[in-house]
Amino acid sequence: MSTSVKDGLITDFFTERGNCKGCGECCGRFLPLSHFDVARLRGFIERNGVSLQPEEFVDFDGMKINLQCPFLDIHTRECTVYDARPEICRTYRCDKHKRGEFRLPFGYRGMALADMREVFS
Repeated sequence: MSTSVKDGLITDFFTERGNCKGCGECCGRFLPLSHFDVARLRGFIERNGVSLQPEEFVDFDGMKINLQCPFLDIHTRECTVYDARPEICRTYRCDKHKRGEFRLPFGYRGMALADMREVFS
């Protein structure tokens, strides 16, 4: 974690690679992807032999659902495609989201909402 403290207050807070707390908040199954994201991920997956993680279902009002990104390791809670992750994942910061300051990444108009498990299976 990287923080800047001024007068006892945290002024910045973000997760650096390898220091994720594994909450999974930023690791959704449905993400806006550009064709560049898809190409970068497909190449990375093929070169590195990355597999989709097994589905983890949770009970939601009597239904079993899985909204977790298929590239979030279910044991370590780390991203298995971190170096090739989509643009939305690269720009996401939990602290900004919680403060309502989250903004879509540059070029988001060229993105389409995609089911990560469907696109990469």
